[in-house]
Amino acid sequence: MSDAGNLMPIGRFARSCRLSIKALRHYDSEGLLAPAHIDPFSGYRYYARSQARDAILIAMLRSSSILVAQPITTSQDRLIPDTTHAIYTLMRAIRAAGRDILMPGLCLNEYDDSEDRITVYCCAAVEAPPPSVTDANVVELDGGEVASLMHRGPYEELAVAYHALYAWVQERGHDEAGLVREVYDNDPAHVDASELLT
Repeated sequence: MSDAGNLMPIGRFARSCRLSIKALRHYDSEGLLAPAHIDPFSGYRYYARSQARDAILIAMLRSSSILVAQPITTSQDRLIPDTTHAIYTLMRAIRAAGRDILMPGLCLNEYDDSEDRITVYCCAAVEAPPPSVTDANVVELDGGEVASLMHRGPYEELAVAYHALYAWVQERGHDEAGLVREVYDNDPAHVDASELLT
């Protein structure tokens, strides 16, 4: 294990994420979160510290939480300001309804139509039942195999990340299916644009 300093045995990782070992094994069997390393002799599972956020996010999405989405239609040149405004508006409405938001902001992006319009579902996770928020609906995310990457930097540079992701997918013979998901790990109101994680 070349990265042993950043790896934790499954029991310690489970405790640090407030999850059960059984849940982590289940996530692995479903292809949601594989251990970073499995000892070939003992079979012991080890997880990287960097996997904690994914483990917690999976647990929240599989728990009694629901995803509330508010759709907007925008264009490529208005995508960033329109989605930013829509997410903040949705979060304010959820908080005004007396509810807590359980995870970072999330957008589900459809592909451009023939007139270069994009439908985006701006989302936030909350505990069930859904709050009463104007024009918002509960959405369900399909499970399955995904290709993902982490982008660090301004939202305006996300196109480069998308090109890299799509190239990787095509090079391996995969087809795109479902909506593109953008999860925003931090808030542009609290960090410099160069430190944004998407």
